[in-house]
Amino acid sequence: MAPSKKTQIEPLGSTEPTTRLLVVGDTHIGRTTHPRTGNKISPRHALATAIEYGINRDVDAVVHVGDIFHESATSTHADYVDTHVFEPLAHARIPFYYITGNHSSSAGDDLLQQRTGSLVTNLDPSGVSVNSQIRIFGLDHQKNGNIPRNDLAFPNIVPEPLSILVLHQTVEQLSGHGAKTVDLERITRQFGGQFDFILAGHHHDAYRTDWGDIPVMYTGAAEHMSTNNDPDDRIAWLLTVENNSIACDRYDIP
Repeated sequence: MAPSKKTQIEPLGSTEPTTRLLVVGDTHIGRTTHPRTGNKISPRHALATAIEYGINRDVDAVVHVGDIFHESATSTHADYVDTHVFEPLAHARIPFYYITGNHSSSAGDDLLQQRTGSLVTNLDPSGVSVNSQIRIFGLDHQKNGNIPRNDLAFPNIVPEPLSILVLHQTVEQLSGHGAKTVDLERITRQFGGQFDFILAGHHHDAYRTDWGDIPVMYTGAAEHMSTNNDPDDRIAWLLTVENNSIACDRYDIP
């Protein structure tokens, strides 16, 4: 059962503008072929296309739910991401928030380290305030599924009225109980209340359910790389925050 809403400090007498977030995940930059069919794929083009979509819609932030790079990513792939993702976002002054997944490369890690600052941020349990409306929290991938309690050091008081959690795991509330699943009940108990939306990477097919009154979603992969027979991938999401509620719209990457 989902926990009850925690006490929050809400701004008085303020009217917030609409906030838009582009959510993308499991881009696996560096992959060149589909893991099952062997067909040619272009994850970096898919990510650049999604970023262009977000910039054109004047999003307030881009949120990446993990596995930006694959192990095979080279400095050439990293340079492409820098030129076609980070530079356009920096020019538009749109921050890029991310968590680490279970795949990475040294070239990709080097780029993320070089870009780290106000516009490129690794999300953590302290959260990042997008504006006075919403705060985004992140948990980096844990390979065994069990996230240590010390890694769940959420703040006791959250000044923003809405909270989003981003993680890169197999989630029990979406996939059922398993050896490496993460139970959201345990995470939210450490938070002391309720998240308003939970986004999970790691699974390449999009899937959504409601846990109590909290939407919980696998965001799916940004490129065709699901190994399922009826895949739901090559997608991104536009989250719209308005009137203290969050709407989620699908974007099929062309």
